Amino acid sequence: LATLTDRFVAHLQEATPQEIANIIWAIASLGYALRERHMAPIWAELERRIAADAFSGQELTNIVWALSVMGQFHGPQFALLWQASLDKVADVDQPGKKLAQLFHSNLLLQAQSDQEEKEEEEEEQDAKKGVKSHRIHHDHRWALPEGIRELAEQSWHAIVLRETIFSRFHGQVSFSLSRLKIDHEVERLTQNRYMSVDILLPEHNLVLEVDGPSHFAMNTLRTNGSTLARNMLLKHWSYEVVCIPYFGWPSDEQAQDKFLSKLLSKHIEVVKKGQQKKKKLVPES
Repeated sequence: LATLTDRFVAHLQEATPQEIANIIWAIASLGYALRERHMAPIWAELERRIAADAFSGQELTNIVWALSVMGQFHGPQFALLWQASLDKVADVDQPGKKLAQLFHSNLLLQAQSDQEEKEEEEEEQDAKKGVKSHRIHHDHRWALPEGIRELAEQSWHAIVLRETIFSRFHGQVSFSLSRLKIDHEVERLTQNRYMSVDILLPEHNLVLEVDGPSHFAMNTLRTNGSTLARNMLLKHWSYEVVCIPYFGWPSDEQAQDKFLSKLLSKHIEVVKKGQQKKKKLVPES
C-alpha cells in the first residue's frame, strides 16, 4: 500500500478530482492512514482543487470522512476542506448520503477531539508533577451549522435504522449467550440513538459486535475503517466493546459456549450452568 500511495502522490496533479477522492476514501476504508510524508503534497493539491471548485459535494464529503477516520483533521487545511463541504451542501433540502457522511464525520471528530482534550489534561497534571508535556493544542473548526445539522442527523438516522441486519451468525451468538444465562438484547440502539449495536449486555453496558466478512479486508482480514470508526464511537459513548470475528467463531455449540465464556470472562463474571450467582463487572487488569 505504501508503494501504491507513493505513486498516487507522485501523480496527484494528473489525477481527476474523483480519482483523488476515491483513493483517499479507499485507503481509509481499508483501515489504513496516510503517512505524514504523503499528507503535505495531498493537502497542497486539495487546497488547489478546492480553490478551483473542482470537487463535487460527494467527493468532498468522501474526503472529509476518510481524513476524519484517519485522524488527519488538525490545522487550517482541514478547516478549509470542512467549509468547502458545508458550502456544497448548503442548498440541500432533503436527507441524503452527503449529509449522513458529514454527520458521521462530525461524530468522529468530536470523539477524537474529546480524547485529545482528556490526554492534554492528563499531561498537564503530569507537568505539574515535573513531567514535561509536548502536546500541541489543536484548533478544531468543524462544527455543523444548526440548519445543516438537523438535516444531517435525519440522514444519519435513516441509514442507522435501515441497515439493521440479523444474520445466522448473530443468532448463534445470541443462543450461546442464552445457554450461558447471560441477559442480553439483540439489535439495540445506543442511548443517543446514533447507532444500532448487534448485541447489548445492559447490566454491564457492554456491546458485542458480531463481525462478519464485511467488517474486514478480504485478503488480509484487517479490520476496515468503518468498523474502526464504529468501535471508536461506541467507546467514546462509554460502552465497553467486544468484537467477535467470523473467522474465529466455532461451528459447534459446545465450542461456541466455551469460546464466548472465555472471551467474556475478561469483562464480566460468566455464570456457569446451575449457578445462581449474580453476574458483575470484573475490572480488566
